Order: sequence, then structure tokens, then C-alpha cells
Amino acid sequence: MRRVFCRILPICMAAALILTACSSKEITEPDFADTKVLHIGGWVAPPPGYINEKTYQEVAESGINAIYAIYEDADENAFQALELAEKYGIQYLVRDWSLSGIPEEDFDLLPARLEKFKDHPALLGHLAIDEPGPSKFPYLAKLKKAYQEILPDSLFYVNLFPTYSSLAQRNGKDYKTYIQEYLDVVKPEVLSFDHYPLKELSGETQVTEDYLYNLEIISKAAKKAGIPFWCFLQTMEFGLSNRSPDYEDIRWQAYTALAFGASGIQHFCYWTPESGTEHFGEAMIDRDGNKTPIYDYVSRLNHELLKFDHIL
Repeated sequence: MRRVFCRILPICMAAALILTACSSKEITEPDFADTKVLHIGGWVAPPPGYINEKTYQEVAESGINAIYAIYEDADENAFQALELAEKYGIQYLVRDWSLSGIPEEDFDLLPARLEKFKDHPALLGHLAIDEPGPSKFPYLAKLKKAYQEILPDSLFYVNLFPTYSSLAQRNGKDYKTYIQEYLDVVKPEVLSFDHYPLKELSGETQVTEDYLYNLEIISKAAKKAGIPFWCFLQTMEFGLSNRSPDYEDIRWQAYTALAFGASGIQHFCYWTPESGTEHFGEAMIDRDGNKTPIYDYVSRLNHELLKFDHIL
């Protein structure tokens, strides 16, 4: 018994010394430089007729730091929006409706279209195309290369389909192949996609079954490619079954995306789109430029995230 005690005693004394050293050492909080900002995008910028001080101040106050042009072309409206975006510390994504339709033999016309935006500090980049099929990837790769020769510091922005897109939309490719082929061929700086999970069917609220699966595929693909990914959040009612969200719905989507490694969230939508062939409910701002309750939900969430985004 004495022999056992003699063996245990030195071990206990060593452990006590370690614990004493640890307890006497001052614990300091890690220091995170507040230099990185979460990308918070808004689909549908204030349209022509509403591009003014008030509307852009409201964009900034919502916590959105990047607004995406949809209804204004690359014209005087875009320049007016860029000036206001700069004033309120927002980045602006230009929509040049003819950009993705330029034939390869006419790429020499691109400088005249793009260089006028080159030195504007609020320019995020250009929205090249939304939800392309794989057949467009080789063309987009060439267009991206030509674009970056003119605007090397700007984003050639493309947004991709979700898992519930059809095989026809993906030209017969399965979803993983669709994503990987885009990364391999186009070689983007950021991987952006949309998936709108909030449903209401027969009076019952539901979430799409493949939402987390979609995030997993995108997260793994982006990590493998060594690039960030941005995820759209459903912040409005649209279509036949996508319901209007409350604050908890929007917050759940954001934190789920961040848990999968997203470095950007994008709200669909900021300004309410025009109803054409598809039904759209109210977004953060209605068609007449008035705030809706969703504006308050999104603003509350955005400012919550911006308190710790540099740590994330």
C-alpha cells in the first residue's frame, strides 16, 4: 500500500502544480480585428423613379451593404445609383441586360460598355446572368475572362439554381455535377445560389426537404474550390406556395446558412418585384416605396449579425 502511495503522490503533486499555474495565469479574450464585414445583399434595388436619397438611406439603415440592380440598365440610372450607394456606404451590382448576350466575336465592344464604371468606388461588379444551365458555362468562362481584363477588381456575378431545379434546366445534369462543372469551367470568385425553403401547402407551413442537403453540397463544393459562398434567403411571399416569412423564419435561414460556412447572405427581395407571369407578395419595400413589416424583420437580423461578423 505504501509503495502504491509513493507512486501516486508525485503524480498528484504534479497535477496540483499544473492546476495552480493555470489558475494563476490571466485569461485574456482573443482580439479580432474589426476589418471583415459579412456580405449582406439585397435583390432588386430601388428602381427608376425611386433612385433618390431617401430610398438609398433606407437601404443602408436596413443593414444591407450590397444592392443588386434589376430594373435599371447600365445607363444614367446606374450612375445615379452608384453615387447614392457610395454616399451611404453600399456596394452596387450593375445590371447590363445585354452583357450575357454579346457574341464572342463582339467582345471587342466590351471596353466601351464597361470602362465607364471602372473607377467607381461603389461598384461591386456586374450581374452577368441568373440561373444559367450548363450549356452556357463555356461561354460564361470566356465572357468572364474578357470582363476581368477590363474590370479586374470587380465581381462577375452569376447565381445558380437550387436542388429542386429540373433536369431540363440543368441540361440533364445531376445537381452535384451541375455545381462542380460550373466551378471547373467558369472558375468564379464566389459561389452564389438560391433555395427558397418556406412553404405553405393546404394551410400547413412546411420547409423543403432538401434545403440542408443543398447547403451541404454548396458548402463542400465551395470549400474544395477554395472560394466563399453566398446564400439567398426567402424574405417574401411569391409563387403559389412560398409563404411570407416572419422574423424567426428569416433568422433561421441566416443562421443555418452561416452554420454551413456561408460568408454572405442575400435577401430575396429588397424591393418588391413587378408582378408579371409570377405572383409576388410584398418584400421589404412595397412597389410604392413603403416599408413593410419584413423590412423591420430583416433590419433587426442584419444588425444582429453585423455585431459579430468580423469574428465569424
